[in-house]
Amino acid sequence: MSLKHIVVVDDDVNYAEQLQRSLLRRGYTVDLAHDAASALALASAQLPDAALLDLKLAEDSGLRLIEPLRAMSPDMVIVLLTGYASVATAVEAIKRGADDYLPKPAAIDSILRALNG
Repeated sequence: MSLKHIVVVDDDVNYAEQLQRSLLRRGYTVDLAHDAASALALASAQLPDAALLDLKLAEDSGLRLIEPLRAMSPDMVIVLLTGYASVATAVEAIKRGADDYLPKPAAIDSILRALNG
């Protein structure tokens, strides 16, 4: 599967925009969401091929988005990014259906490897 459309979900606006610019330069279409509700609305309006989710979204959690996104599209590639990496959250993310889990700041090449398997 060739990934083209990615939704980036991160409450750190600067980080999300930096990631968006890096992905746009590589030919991807990128939508940004800064909270869980916006992310689900974006994904249901135009189903992305992949989602990059921040673990901590203000008072919410990117973990909560994995199952509804997976339900929208079983083939969506879902990668959790976090500045609070731990074995427990990595295991929880994979159990919920994430394809990969990367600590922040993840290099764009690492993110692309995770997205493209």
